[in-house]
Amino acid sequence: MGNQNDLASLYKPLCDVEAAYRTLGVEESAEKAMKGLSTPFLINISAEYTQSHPRVVIVGQETMGWGWGADSHLTYQDFVKHKTLDAAQLLYDGYLKSPVMTPFFQYLNKIQRGIFGDEETVPGQILWLNLFKFNHEPDHCYMIYSPYCDAALNLQRDVFQQEIKLLEPAVVVFLTGPYYDKIIQHFYPDVVFQPVENSNTRLFARLSDRQLPKLSFRTYHPGYLNRRKKMADSIVATIIQSVRREFGTA
Repeated sequence: MGNQNDLASLYKPLCDVEAAYRTLGVEESAEKAMKGLSTPFLINISAEYTQSHPRVVIVGQETMGWGWGADSHLTYQDFVKHKTLDAAQLLYDGYLKSPVMTPFFQYLNKIQRGIFGDEETVPGQILWLNLFKFNHEPDHCYMIYSPYCDAALNLQRDVFQQEIKLLEPAVVVFLTGPYYDKIIQHFYPDVVFQPVENSNTRLFARLSDRQLPKLSFRTYHPGYLNRRKKMADSIVATIIQSVRREFGTA
């Protein structure tokens, strides 16, 4: 499994203003993109995660707002000029340890409790990733519809795939919805979306790819699931039961 030094090497180009401008190319469009993208979403590896059995990662779409208090709309240009990797990772730690109870974190906590039980007696922490390392500033439109989508993907290269490789999770749950499947397929061109218990794959799918663990799932984003509680409860229960059966804790 990778460590903090591996993450630092992976994220170095994202924290380098010259590297960013080289990636984005034409100066005028690069300047516009760097002002239109947020500070990057750079994770940290906690001791609780490394000691968890199994190791579980939950994946969202993008942050839809990400920053330091009054600087909650800090642009990528601001970040590469004035912030550091350490600052970005401390920001991540703060969100993970004291999350705002959005639907996303409500579902992350449900899955975490279902797999590990009471965290005071059964250690285990899920890590949070996003498909996109950036969100669209300042109006937070979805990155798949943003004019800066290609710029974001060019900047982050294969960072998401490398994060998964470094973290070595046994379980990955994509709470990203079917509209983001094209991004998953961009990262993993050979991925296959298989039905779970005869469900419609748009609703709930098992992902098969040599670069992903055996227990990889994709379902709707919690913002949608919250409007269909019975269905959502069934999906969460299936994920938890699958994990507990696989690791002998059912």
